[in-house]
Amino acid sequence: MRIDLNSVEYSIGNFRLGPVTYSIQDGEILGIGGPNGSGKSTLLRIMLRLLRPTGGSISIDGVDIADMMPRDLSRKLAYLPQNLFSPLNLSVQDVLLASEYSMDRRSSKLDELIDRYDLGNLRHRDFNTLSGGEKRLVMLIGAINQGSGAILMDEPDTFLDVDKEMQVMHEITALRDSGRIVVIILHDLNKLASLCDNVLMLKSGKVMAFGSTKSVLVPDVLEKMYSASFKVEQIAGMSRIEAFPRIKD
Repeated sequence: MRIDLNSVEYSIGNFRLGPVTYSIQDGEILGIGGPNGSGKSTLLRIMLRLLRPTGGSISIDGVDIADMMPRDLSRKLAYLPQNLFSPLNLSVQDVLLASEYSMDRRSSKLDELIDRYDLGNLRHRDFNTLSGGEKRLVMLIGAINQGSGAILMDEPDTFLDVDKEMQVMHEITALRDSGRIVVIILHDLNKLASLCDNVLMLKSGKVMAFGSTKSVLVPDVLEKMYSASFKVEQIAGMSRIEAFPRIKD
């Protein structure tokens, strides 16, 4: 599968996003980073057709998403949002089963995923009574179980305990290794560096840099993004990024 964004723009009030152009294909993790208010979550919502772009287009395997039926789009894209709630007071079981609505038959992987994350005791709980971390794990399981070719994740590490966070990061890598596309918003620069193949950096709606992780997550780029100084080292083949207060002359 291949996703192409071609000069995508979005405007509301005084905020303008774009133009954003990039392509991503099977077996790739694209990280999206940048300060708060940069348009990161907005970009994911546009990709999911939850917001309509004011310019440009998005296609999947050459088909404009504007021409896709909702069920067909859900077979292509799954979503783990930043803000999690269930307005209908659904149980965890109901939320997870809802992830299968685009499938022709029930997935055989759901029980395996529930066991893997040790969430079996939550099956019959009201989703809205869960902790933030528990909600995020349930929604992650639903997104994985949906079987879509790509999963779009908005800060999947939020509210997670350290052990669950490590498990989720490993799961994301496994998704990439299985040939699926992952587009992920992360604030932690070291997670972007360790997890992603390519990185898109946004600031105030503008694309500041896009390319391979090692070419984008460098001091020259980062110091244009944030009010800090940066040091980037290569340790065992991985980038380690440190930030320091910027000293004014």
